[in-house]
Amino acid sequence: MARVNQINGLRNTATLRGRSRKAGVGIVWSIVVLVALCAVASLAVDLGRVQLVKNQLRTAADAAALAGGEYVLSDLSVARSVAIAAAKGNLADGKRVELSASDVTFVYWNEKTRRVEALPSGRKHNAIKVVAQRTTARGNPVELPFAKLLGADTCNATVEVIALAKPQKFAIVGLDFIKMSGNASNGYKKKGEFDYNGSIASNGDITLGGSSNIQGDAFPGIGRRVIGANHVSGSTTPLTKALVYPQADAGNAATVNDNANIPQTYMASGILKLGSQKSLPLAGGVYYLKGLDLSAGSELKFTGPATVYVAGSIKLAGHAVTYNDVPENLKLVHLGTSGTIEIGSSSALYADIYAPAAPLTMNGTGDVYGAIVAKSISMTGNSAVHYDLALKGGVSLVK
Repeated sequence: MARVNQINGLRNTATLRGRSRKAGVGIVWSIVVLVALCAVASLAVDLGRVQLVKNQLRTAADAAALAGGEYVLSDLSVARSVAIAAAKGNLADGKRVELSASDVTFVYWNEKTRRVEALPSGRKHNAIKVVAQRTTARGNPVELPFAKLLGADTCNATVEVIALAKPQKFAIVGLDFIKMSGNASNGYKKKGEFDYNGSIASNGDITLGGSSNIQGDAFPGIGRRVIGANHVSGSTTPLTKALVYPQADAGNAATVNDNANIPQTYMASGILKLGSQKSLPLAGGVYYLKGLDLSAGSELKFTGPATVYVAGSIKLAGHAVTYNDVPENLKLVHLGTSGTIEIGSSSALYADIYAPAAPLTMNGTGDVYGAIVAKSISMTGNSAVHYDLALKGGVSLVK
């Protein structure tokens, strides 16, 4: 019996020792796991800190690009200084964001490919690129309090932002002057619903007579005036900086286009001409012409969105029909420095007209829906320009 008790005692002692050994191993593993979890949590905190700093840098870069972008089309040195000042008004990791001159550069942004490309011959930069950074090379990297335990004291943070500058749109822009006699302007978001935003602008004087009615502002040039200000419902305060509308760029449209859709009977020396009572349906696409001449009673009907580049004069006594009556679906773009634009149609024209080097006259009874930019504007009769608010310009972030 004593022998049995002795054996049982030894068994109990072994069991207790086994349990003690397992408990010790469990404690060790618990410590290892706890340390690992603390390390992961610490790295997560540092990672969150870096991401926060990057977000703050992006906010500063966005502000800098948008502010500097206002001057990209007129004065690059001013654009750079304004961008640097705008960034400095923001904090990243509790410190002001300091940009150097090399952090602000100017590029050419292609809206079709949505990327930066080499500056086309004869064109100017149209976008501003801002790089905001906290790096070791600059002596201001982001500190990592917890990652120091693993030998990583700091981390670099860099963001890049690009803002595209497009000329601000108004219902009517006449760079040299605007003269209106009995005409009107307003704005609209969709057909049949008009509002106040029919502002007009010029670098010269604006002369309004007869029953002219501007539902919006009329901005004359610096030191210039609005003659007939009683025809304006809004402000007539002169501009504080000159309007700048660069020459249009047709890209490769001179050789790669949809001109093959035009029957040769309507083409003469590169000029598309429709005689009285003639009608021509034309598919949407890109067209490159040396002139466009629609006689009274004629109709040129686009069955899809179209961009028409014209290197000479544009005469619209007939009716140009835009796909779905949406101004953005018909872009009439004048190229070069010669030629004129005459609109004398009795029908409504839905178009975005861009002709910064061509004088434009309008004497028909048909209204224009969209926007007009021309070297000068002379309007008679009682037609109106209804600004499509979807055509707005200005500065926008593209990257």
